[in-house]
Amino acid sequence: MTLSNPMNLSPVFRATVIAGCAMLAAGAQLRSRERRDFSILPNSVCPDNGSECRPTVIRVGQSSRPAKAPARTLIEGGKVIAYTLNGNDDLQTVMDSYATATRDVVITVPVTYRYTKPVVLRNRAGSHWITVQSARHFDPSVRVSPKDASDMPKLVAKERGGAIVTDPAAPSKISHPGAAHHYRFAGFEIVAAPENMLNYAFIGLGTHKETDMIDVPHDISIVNCYIHAPATGEMVRGIIASGNNLEFRSNYIAGFKSTFMEANAILLVNARNVLVENNYLDGAGENMCTDCDGTSIRGFVPSNITIRHNWFFKDPKYRALKPAVFVKNLLEFKNGKRITVDSNVFEHSWIQNQGGFAVLFTPRTRYGTQLTNTIQDVKFTNNVIRHVAAGISFAAYDDLSNQRPNSLVRAAHFMIDNNLFEDVSGSKYGSGYFGMCFQIGGPPADMTFSNNTCQFGSEENRPPVAFFLPGKSDLTDTSWKNNNLGADVMGDGRYGPGAIATQKNPPDPQLPNRPVIFDSSNVIIDNDRHWQELWKSEVPGIRFKPAATSGANIQALAEMEAHVQSGTY
Repeated sequence: MTLSNPMNLSPVFRATVIAGCAMLAAGAQLRSRERRDFSILPNSVCPDNGSECRPTVIRVGQSSRPAKAPARTLIEGGKVIAYTLNGNDDLQTVMDSYATATRDVVITVPVTYRYTKPVVLRNRAGSHWITVQSARHFDPSVRVSPKDASDMPKLVAKERGGAIVTDPAAPSKISHPGAAHHYRFAGFEIVAAPENMLNYAFIGLGTHKETDMIDVPHDISIVNCYIHAPATGEMVRGIIASGNNLEFRSNYIAGFKSTFMEANAILLVNARNVLVENNYLDGAGENMCTDCDGTSIRGFVPSNITIRHNWFFKDPKYRALKPAVFVKNLLEFKNGKRITVDSNVFEHSWIQNQGGFAVLFTPRTRYGTQLTNTIQDVKFTNNVIRHVAAGISFAAYDDLSNQRPNSLVRAAHFMIDNNLFEDVSGSKYGSGYFGMCFQIGGPPADMTFSNNTCQFGSEENRPPVAFFLPGKSDLTDTSWKNNNLGADVMGDGRYGPGAIATQKNPPDPQLPNRPVIFDSSNVIIDNDRHWQELWKSEVPGIRFKPAATSGANIQALAEMEAHVQSGTY
């Protein structure tokens, strides 16, 4: 075919027209043949000159006519392949059809779409992203809520499996086959099938049996999803994840509970470089836990974990459920380093299957089998902790390891700054125990406590404890500055076997309304005069009667909390 140039077209434009005609001719030739032995295959011809790029879809038993799909669009400045799912499309088949694409892919799913098979994320060549998103756009900086469910396509978790999982298959004869990578899901409601009465994880990333970080999933993002368990059944986890470069952002994850094991909104296993941001997280066991099940990679310590701007909320209705469900804490690390916990709200923790602490940084070594486990380089800043029996528990070593401390890795480097502990109450949440702000075992090396405020309940049966040292702990390598700990007396396990003794009923008139301790000879000592002087001499900076202006920046924390609860930032 030859083209004349009656309109004096520019050489560039004329070349473009010629190329376009050539492509049309090639397409006509292709459509003249029947292809019946292929599943969906996208057309890989997407010109770089900015002209339209439509994926060609070939269905089993049909001719290879181009599918109706939107033109390629520009997203974040890069060229992508865009495809809009229709009601008859199989989501997995469409996703797999783009496995060999050489540029980012965006698959848009109608809000009425419902998929009842597991969506499997593949180990693919290349590093292009496959984004699967709702047709309703959600702002990733705004948390979704149950009110958004009508604008979300549905992914359904059936039986014990997940709605989104990574491909467990590994190529044979390859020692490190790698894993699924570069997937993003945005704007989905993820639910259990009505008949599903036992589910271990609605989203499962990784096998958690990996022996090398090379083989964990990586670059996976779950954004703006409403992930929720039904009122009945054993629903153990919203997300369980092993992986590298993981993002969980602006999701609403709620309702996970179990009568036979600890349920979580998020559980991290073999994980590093993780961002957990702007989520609502509700789970009866630990709302979020890192290495609560043990890592499978020898010597591995989860690292570079950022937890920011989340609302950790344990539903108080779990307290009265019959049969009882496992209830523990709001956030727990058993292993990890380079951890940032900043600008979060933690609400509701009570004594049930654990001591009522909101947050735990307590190393665990799987009973002495993983001796390198530790917790180090922690920044816990600008958080609000409310309606709890106790605040934070720290430990230097795993006291369940049956190992000598010199064979373990000591926890170290904690900065605890500008946090508000409000309504810490043993009477309301501690089964009559005493409210406590901090428990410090060991202690870990290099701890700094600054600008923190503890506010205890107003109707405590026992005087609250600002901090407590179990066993033979002391406060070596700790520093304290400008804290308002809200209590004049503290427990100290160094001075006797009982730590804080129960007072007589009625109490001894010589010690009205004060907890007492035993010294090494089991002689009752009045705290106010004896051991507070020991604290003052051993730990410079501790103030038993702090100034009214000391402690956290309450106004700034109130503003932060308003944003967290509204889900915006």
